[in-house]
Amino acid sequence: GNMDITLNNNESVIFNNNSVLKGYEGSGGAIRGWSNGKGITLNNNGSVTFSENYGGAIVGDEDGTITLNNNGSVIFNNNSSQRGSAIFGGSSTTLNNNGSVTFSGNTAQIQSSAILTFYDLSIRNNDSVLFEKNAVITDGAYHLRSVYAGDYYSNSEISLSAAEGKNIEFRDS
Repeated sequence: GNMDITLNNNESVIFNNNSVLKGYEGSGGAIRGWSNGKGITLNNNGSVTFSENYGGAIVGDEDGTITLNNNGSVIFNNNSSQRGSAIFGGSSTTLNNNGSVTFSGNTAQIQSSAILTFYDLSIRNNDSVLFEKNAVITDGAYHLRSVYAGDYYSNSEISLSAAEGKNIEFRDS
């Protein structure tokens, strides 16, 4: 439907081992937003975990927003899809002011193993950000492409900045 999806102020939010039917691999194994300008928001939670979801963890339409802000920890682990296995879609995608943010072991068949957003991506002021062992697997070959923003028709901006004294790390991704 045409609704915002909001999960705020929870001790923990866990999506584990969810899947979509074969042939709908980019349709959101855990959360799928059909937006018309609506958004997917996970804010002020103790922890947010997406693990082993097939079809992508969070999938939104290109005119909606995807926001994960002010959470204790955010983990995307071993999710798989055709594109953007952890996060796919959104006119703007933000992961700001969280504790630790981890993208680990996510795989895609076509493009961007961790995040694919249609327009702007902001990852700012988190305590730590780690992209580790994310890969695009095509014809048995591994391609290390964790983050992709934009499409052929837009000017996109990727903004990555660590909190003071903290790091954003890419390891084998």
